[in-house]
Amino acid sequence: MTNKPDLEQRIVDTALSLAENCQIFNATLKGGMMNTVILEIRKFDDVLDDVANAREIGRPATPRISFETVGSLWKIISPKKMEILQSMAGAGALGVREVARRVARDVRAVHRDLQALIVAGIVRKTADGKQVFPYDEIHVDFTLSGVA
Repeated sequence: MTNKPDLEQRIVDTALSLAENCQIFNATLKGGMMNTVILEIRKFDDVLDDVANAREIGRPATPRISFETVGSLWKIISPKKMEILQSMAGAGALGVREVARRVARDVRAVHRDLQALIVAGIVRKTADGKQVFPYDEIHVDFTLSGVA
């Protein structure tokens, strides 16, 4: 049986692999279309199917960052981290102080949140030490239903 944190990391790694293999992660605004990433709740097997399908057709799919549970999504992307991502969307590479200014938060707290997002593979660090979230907008897509 797979350890739950290991499974969640495998899902993040697989989603990032899909994006990188399809040359989506570094995409920029092209032809007036928004570069959107979808945050979603999906089973690991479904994410693996997407990877296989994208490789098979050789065409980029919509970039997605998938989590197996709502809890794992909110553990990695808390409301404060989501605010950081929103402030970085479409902005290019930003320094920590600029991100902190945009979200009106303490630089140390923002630095800590950015490091967590970098470790999760959601934000990238540039060669000059800035952070980049390479999407123009974020679409959150999941359904919550009652527990039976």
